[in-house]
Amino acid sequence: MSFYDYFDSGSTHSFISTRTALQLNLEKDKVWVNYRISLLNRQVRECPILYKHVHIVIDEHEFPRNLIQFDMSKFGIILGMDWLTTYGASIDCKDLKVTLRDQEAQEICFYGRRLRTEHPRISIMKASKSLT
Repeated sequence: MSFYDYFDSGSTHSFISTRTALQLNLEKDKVWVNYRISLLNRQVRECPILYKHVHIVIDEHEFPRNLIQFDMSKFGIILGMDWLTTYGASIDCKDLKVTLRDQEAQEICFYGRRLRTEHPRISIMKASKSLT
């Protein structure tokens, strides 16, 4: 089962879903905090739980990070700019390639896959702007 699900260069921090935190049994790493998270729709959500030094493993390489618990259903983990910066991430959108440097400064590259859809998709933010 894959728990790293999504790289988000638009997110300042990294998050873990409640479901994934329970599946990974991270209770011993739980710290109570008082984070307030601003969403794109301008809602603010309270996030009272942080998991310290969660070991994210990609292609047999460890990339530990603190993760904020956030209730989300589509993703297990969102790796934001804090994580991407720590590991010197380079994202090549054209080739669907992400390059990282692990804790020993070894360069690791991995590739995504293109989704083929029958109909083009547009984000809800872009759709609402084009309708007004």
